Amino acid sequence: MFAKAVSALRVVPATAVLLGGLVLGGFLVWAGREGLPLWELLLFRPFGNDEPWRLVSPIFLHFGWAHAAFNALILWLLGGAIERCRGGWRLMALALVTGIAGNVLQYQLSGSVLFGGMSGVNYALLGYCLTWNYMREPAIDLLPGLALQLLVFLLICLTGVLELLFGLRVANGAHVGGLLSGAIIGLLDALSVSQRGR
Repeated sequence: MFAKAVSALRVVPATAVLLGGLVLGGFLVWAGREGLPLWELLLFRPFGNDEPWRLVSPIFLHFGWAHAAFNALILWLLGGAIERCRGGWRLMALALVTGIAGNVLQYQLSGSVLFGGMSGVNYALLGYCLTWNYMREPAIDLLPGLALQLLVFLLICLTGVLELLFGLRVANGAHVGGLLSGAIIGLLDALSVSQRGR
C-alpha cells in the first residue's frame, strides 16, 4: 500500500510538494501546542515586510487534523488533475499566485493574521478547472459532483451558520479570493492557448 502511494505521488510531484508543505505546516502547529511555536513564522504579514514568504505561507498552516485531512484530499483530487492535464509548473504557479491573493483578501476582510489553510488555494484550483473546462479541450478530469459539493459548501460558509452553530471560524476571504483568482487565471490561460493555436 505504501509503495502504491509513493508511486501515485511520483506521477504528480508538484502536488506531492504541496501536500508535503501542508503536512509540515500541520505538524508545526501541533508542535507549537507542545511549546515550540515555529508555526508563528508562517503567519501572514502584509506587503512591505522583510519576510516575503509570509504572503503565501499561511496556506500550509492547519489548526486541526480534520481540517488538514480534508484540504489534503481536495488538493490531491484537484491539484493532481490539473498537474496531469496542464503540468506541474502551472500548478505551482497557480498555488503561489492564488495563495497570495486569497491571503491578502482574508487579511483585508478580517484585519487578523491568525488564519491558515489550503482551502483558498483549493477553491482557486476549482475556479481554474471550471473556466478551463468551459473553454478548452482536453478537459481537466474532475470527480463527478465534486465541483457542486465544493460550491455548496462555500455558500454555506458564507452564511456564517458554521460559526454560529459550531463555533467554526471560516476564512471566507481566502475562499472567495481563491475561487475568483483561479477562475481569472483559468480564463487567461484558456485564451492564451486559444490564441497560440490560431
